[in-house]
Amino acid sequence: MRLSTTLNIFSLRSDGNAPARALEGIYACKEAGFDAVDVHFNEIDMTLTHEEQDAFIEKAKEILRETGMPISQVHARFGHVADYKDPQQLEDYYKHIIRTLELAERLGAPWAVVHPLDFMTLCGTDEEEMFKRNVDFFNHAISAVPCIGLAFENTGRTYFCNAERLLKLREAAGNHERFGFCWDTGHGNLIEGLDQAENIMLLGKHLKCTHIQDNRGEKDDHFMPYMGIIDWPKVVRALKNSGYKGDFVYESAQPLKCLPEDNVLRMEFMKYTVKLGRYLLAMEG
Repeated sequence: MRLSTTLNIFSLRSDGNAPARALEGIYACKEAGFDAVDVHFNEIDMTLTHEEQDAFIEKAKEILRETGMPISQVHARFGHVADYKDPQQLEDYYKHIIRTLELAERLGAPWAVVHPLDFMTLCGTDEEEMFKRNVDFFNHAISAVPCIGLAFENTGRTYFCNAERLLKLREAAGNHERFGFCWDTGHGNLIEGLDQAENIMLLGKHLKCTHIQDNRGEKDDHFMPYMGIIDWPKVVRALKNSGYKGDFVYESAQPLKCLPEDNVLRMEFMKYTVKLGRYLLAMEG
C-alpha cells in the first residue's frame, strides 16, 4: 500500500480550509514523504465559482506533474439529505455531487468517495424507497462521469454504518464494477460492537479506498492513529489480508489545525505522520 493523505493535513487551519492552501499542500506532502495525495472537493465546491474550480484543477494538474505525486482517491461533495427540505434543493445537491465528480475525473482520480444517501435514518423514508433513490442517483452519476469509480463510504451512526449494508447497496445497484467501497476507520469506531477487521474482510476486493483516522468512540475526531482507541494492528492485518489494492489514506487533519501559521511545526508533524504510516504498513499481515 502507498501512504497517502488528504491535502487538508496542510490546508486545514483554525480559520477554515482554503483551497489555495490545498494546492500548496501538494508540495508540502511531497516534502514530508507521502507517496500520493487525496483531494477533498467539498470545500472547493462550496467556496469557489465554477471558473475558479476550473482554474484549481488546471493548477493542481500542473503541480502534480511537477512533483510526480499521484492522486490516490478523492472525496466528492457530501452532506445530509435531511438538510435539503424540498425536491429542488435536493436536485441542486445532486448537481453539486455530479460537478465534483466531473472535477475529480478531470484530475485523473481513479476513485471518488461518496456518501450513500441516508433517507431512512435522517428522513424516515422506508428502506425500499431509500435504496431505489440511491440506485437511481448513483446509476445516473456513473453515466455522467464514465471514467471514475464511486466508492460508497461507511458513514458512522447512519443506516450505512457497516459492510453488510454497503454490500446490500452495491447489490441493489446491480453489483456494477464501478461501484466499490471506502472504509472509514473513525466512522467504524463510532458503532458499538462493530468489528472493523471483520467488516474490512467482508468488503474484500471491492474495497477501493480508505479513510484512516482515530477517535475515542464518542465523536468523529479525525485523530491520527494511536491518538484514540482503535486496534491498529488488527485493522492493518485485515487490510493486507482482504485483497485490498488501494492506498492507506489519512483523513486525520484535525490535530494540526491550530498549529502556528509559519508551518514549521506543521511540517514536522507531517513528517512524523509519514513515519507513523510506515510503521503501521510494516506490520505483518
